[in-house]
Amino acid sequence: MRMLPTVLCLLTALPGRAGSAPEPASVVLVVADGVGLNALHYALARQALDGSPRIPGIRAFVEKARGSQVMTRTSEGRVTDSAAAATAMSCGVKTKRGVVGLGADGRRLSCIEELVRERKKALGLVTTTEIWDATPAAFSVHVESRRDKDAILRQQAALSPEFSEGKARSLEQAARKALETLSKDKDGFFLLLETEDTDSAAHSNDMEDFFKALEDLDAAVGVFLEYQVKHPRTTVLFVSDHDTGGLYFQDSDTPQASWTTGKHTFAPAFAFGLGPGAERQTGLLENTRVFGLLKTGLGL
Repeated sequence: MRMLPTVLCLLTALPGRAGSAPEPASVVLVVADGVGLNALHYALARQALDGSPRIPGIRAFVEKARGSQVMTRTSEGRVTDSAAAATAMSCGVKTKRGVVGLGADGRRLSCIEELVRERKKALGLVTTTEIWDATPAAFSVHVESRRDKDAILRQQAALSPEFSEGKARSLEQAARKALETLSKDKDGFFLLLETEDTDSAAHSNDMEDFFKALEDLDAAVGVFLEYQVKHPRTTVLFVSDHDTGGLYFQDSDTPQASWTTGKHTFAPAFAFGLGPGAERQTGLLENTRVFGLLKTGLGL
């Protein structure tokens, strides 16, 4: 079942940027949950062929950005889940499946959320699933299990969010509201925006819902692309955490695709970036390297 986006923002400093001061370094991280590189390639091929799905924002972004394949194995060498993958991106360390913000040995990791707050930057989380789900949790808390809802919510509440606007009508509206709020912070911001709907559709091998979820995400990507052009010190990264569904297709005049599983796979994910730090991308990255791209974009 598709959910309306949840918006959670934390303002760590008051507005009041001096007119002559340089714009602060900020980062937007867009996560297409479960969209493997092959699935993205297929969606773009189909869009070019017959206009479905309608993803002009995503196409414009990936054509302009630096791109990399992303390897997603866990600390155990296993197929990842969203918790381990998001922790790798948020903290720069491989961990076990199901673990959030902790290393494979259980030690607490220093993650983006803490670095952002230490430098009094604003923090924003947007997702189409529950705010305590694996990906937003990995960018805000530290728990042994992604299933520990109560512990995750307690730690998130301790961040004292500026507002928790329960639902937005679309990811586009959520993106605009988050940027409007977070950009008031004179020290800059970090914004995570995730769609879970792509992953759910891939698990169900439902191409129609998969394309619908990409179209909803596309509108938000378009908002961020427009914002980055106007604010060149803001880095925008468009990434996936892992592949779901093992989509296989042949890139021909009439591309045909088929799902090979309803589970996660070892197939590569992707990362495309615009702005400071994006030039550090190479053709192949471990997902832990995304952490370094985020830190560079934030001026850390």
